[in-house]
Amino acid sequence: IAGALLAIGAPSRRGIRAIVCLAAIIGPASGVLRHDFGWSGAAPDPRLRVVFLNAQSPSEPEAAIALDAILGRRPDLVVVVNPGWIAPVWRRRLADPGDGTRGPGEWSVQWRSPVLVASPFGGCRLRTLVAAGDVRAVGVGLPASLADRLGWSGLLVVDLPSDPDLDREVVADRLLDGLATAGVDLADQGLVLGDFNMTPRTPALGRLRSGLRDLVSDHGAGWTATWPRERPLLRIDQVLGDLDGDIRIETFDPGAGGHRGFVIDLPIDPGQPEG
Repeated sequence: IAGALLAIGAPSRRGIRAIVCLAAIIGPASGVLRHDFGWSGAAPDPRLRVVFLNAQSPSEPEAAIALDAILGRRPDLVVVVNPGWIAPVWRRRLADPGDGTRGPGEWSVQWRSPVLVASPFGGCRLRTLVAAGDVRAVGVGLPASLADRLGWSGLLVVDLPSDPDLDREVVADRLLDGLATAGVDLADQGLVLGDFNMTPRTPALGRLRSGLRDLVSDHGAGWTATWPRERPLLRIDQVLGDLDGDIRIETFDPGAGGHRGFVIDLPIDPGQPEG
């Protein structure tokens, strides 16, 4: 760059030094943006949509706001960590045939602390795998119709503590030990969603990822930081997996709570109906 500037007659040596310094940081900075905040991607077609949110145990009025935001994304599968009042508000709406929500009376809403899972395509199977203090992990078995479309049968949902005084390596050890006791290997999971309270570059998250990829870094669209919700600066919620194909992930504002959520568009077999 400096040589090019000299060739076109750049007048100032100080200016050249500034441009050289700028050029030296552009590459690393672009890598940080891609790794920590996502990059543009094309939405698959046909697709199956998963919406994930750490709702942070909202009150009843906040739950209604968050639920509107979730359903407004037209999901096929909803996963919420710390749902608070979302489950009772949702079930109350389903009991009202005039509610107008997509699929009234068809959604199956299930909750096993601290995870809520819902789909209009049948019930999921929830299994608590780790419950070691504030370290939680729940396995989710998908309804057959969704599993057939995706080609895999389940996912893992993780909720890790936010206490800044806790060593992230200790937290990671508790999760891995608990999963090992349950006979589950993180590296074998097709999709892992969670409030990890770790950024993509946290060394402990690198250990947890094992052979899984950071799908937000690979397939994120736009600014994908999730916290704090109103002016997000950090991505402490993660989407990990070993999935191939066209995937698109973007964030959305649920209108309440402290985190933004993810809208995850996954490719399905074109020979399968979209439901």
